[in-house]
Amino acid sequence: MAAPTKAIMFALLPGILAGAGCQTTVKSGAVGASAAHHRAAADKRIVIAPGLASALHILNVHSDNGTRGSLRIQIDVQNVAATRKAFSYTIEWLDQNERSIDYLPAVAVPWSLGAKETSSLLDAAPTPLAKSFRVIFSPLPD
Repeated sequence: MAAPTKAIMFALLPGILAGAGCQTTVKSGAVGASAAHHRAAADKRIVIAPGLASALHILNVHSDNGTRGSLRIQIDVQNVAATRKAFSYTIEWLDQNERSIDYLPAVAVPWSLGAKETSSLLDAAPTPLAKSFRVIFSPLPD
């Protein structure tokens, strides 16, 4: 393959990967990360326990309807502390009136992030009746 052809392929590669649904991790100090954190922090669907508020930052909250019509969510969370943080998160699925769907038990999922680590939490609603959600982050006992 000629050098100009390789250069064109490498220039097009990020767009091809983005179109294919590949994701990139937000790095600390990225341009615009602070503004994104402030928008995500104001999101009323996210509840962070006071003991975690200084360590966990929500970088992005995204939701859409999947191919089967069920709500899908992605939450990008970053540990800004200098040490590993263990926590759990619970997703409450809400109906069109913003009420919890009672027959869907909310299960606490244990999770941890290393110092300065970022992770994407992904889930899909188990029913098309879920139109919104609430995610609660709680500390785990040491």
